[in-house]
Amino acid sequence: LAINIAPKQFYESLEGFCAVHAAIEAKGGEMIQSMMTIRESILTDEKDKIKLSLKKISQYLKELRSILSEMYHYCDQEAFWGFRIYIGGTQDKNYFPEGLKIEGVEETFSLRGGSGTQSPLLQALDRFFHVEHNPEARSYFDEMKSYMYPPHAKFLDFLESKPHIREYVKESHDEELAHAYDKAVMEFVNYRKVHFKLVHDYIFWNIKKDEDSKEQREPEKKNIFGHKGTGGTDPHVFLLDVIDRTLNARVNVKSENAKSKDSPNESTSTSDQEVNFEAIENVRHRQISQENSNQVSEIPHHVGRNRKETFSQSLLRRIKENQLLSIFLLSLFNFALLILLKAYICS
Repeated sequence: LAINIAPKQFYESLEGFCAVHAAIEAKGGEMIQSMMTIRESILTDEKDKIKLSLKKISQYLKELRSILSEMYHYCDQEAFWGFRIYIGGTQDKNYFPEGLKIEGVEETFSLRGGSGTQSPLLQALDRFFHVEHNPEARSYFDEMKSYMYPPHAKFLDFLESKPHIREYVKESHDEELAHAYDKAVMEFVNYRKVHFKLVHDYIFWNIKKDEDSKEQREPEKKNIFGHKGTGGTDPHVFLLDVIDRTLNARVNVKSENAKSKDSPNESTSTSDQEVNFEAIENVRHRQISQENSNQVSEIPHHVGRNRKETFSQSLLRRIKENQLLSIFLLSLFNFALLILLKAYICS
C-alpha cells in the first residue's frame, strides 16, 4: 500500500526498506528448525545436540545483524522521513480522530503502523529465550501478535509451553551448555542494539534536524508522529528496556565474560544511555563493520557499492528481482485474460 501511494522520489528507499525486512524473515526462518530441534532434544536430554543447535542460532543471529545493517545501503535517511507517514498507522488521534476513512467504505480503520514486533520471528526468539518483558511491553507484543498470520500467532503460543531452554540450562549445571546459551542470547542482544542504532539514525537524526532547522521542511517530510516509532511506541524508552530484559534472559547474568562489549558505557545496562546527536549530526550513513561486529564505522553512502556482493546483498537483490518478475507475470496474465475476453465477446 505504501509503495502505491508514497511519492515516486521515495520508491527506491521504500523498496529497500521493505526488502531488508523481507530478507531478515527469509534468512531467520532457518532458525525455527534449530528451535524445534532443541525442544525435542530437551525431552531426550541430548546436550550435545542442544549445544550444536544453539551455536547455529548464534550464527543465524549474526547473519541477521549483518542483513539489518544493510539498511544504510538500501534506504536513505531523508527518504525514510519522506515515506514514514505512509507506514505510521492510523491510530494517532491528533491526525486520525476517527481512524482512517476511505471514500465509499462505511468502515473506518484504526491500525498500528509497521513495527518489528509484528515479526513472528522476533517474538519467537523472545519466547524461545524466555525473555520476561514488563507488563506494558508484553501487552503491546500481544497486540502486535493479532496482526500476524494466524498459524504464526499459534506457533508463538506453542513456544510458550514447556520445555523451556532457559529453565533446562539452569537446571543442568553444564558450564559449556550455559556458555552456548548465553552466547546465543548475547547475539540476540547485539541484533537489538543494531536496531536501536537504526532508530537513532533514521528517526532521532531526522527529528534533531527538524528541530535545528529554521526553514520549514517540505510537507511530505514533516514529522507528524513526534518522537514515536512507526509502531506507536517511544522507541528510546521501549527499545532500551527490551534490550535490558533480553540481557537478563542469560543464565549467568552476573558473569563478567557475558557482558556486552559494544555498549558505549561498557555496561550491560543501557537504560541510562543517551543519544549523542552531536556525534551523528553530520553523518548520514553508517554500517556495522563485518570485520569487528562490536565496532561501528562511519562511511559515506556510496562506499562499498562496488565491493564483492555479500550473501545479504545477494538475498536482497533476488527478492527485488522476484518482485519485478511477479509483477511482469501478473501483467502478462492480465493481458492474456483480456485477449481471451475480447475473443469471447467478438464470437
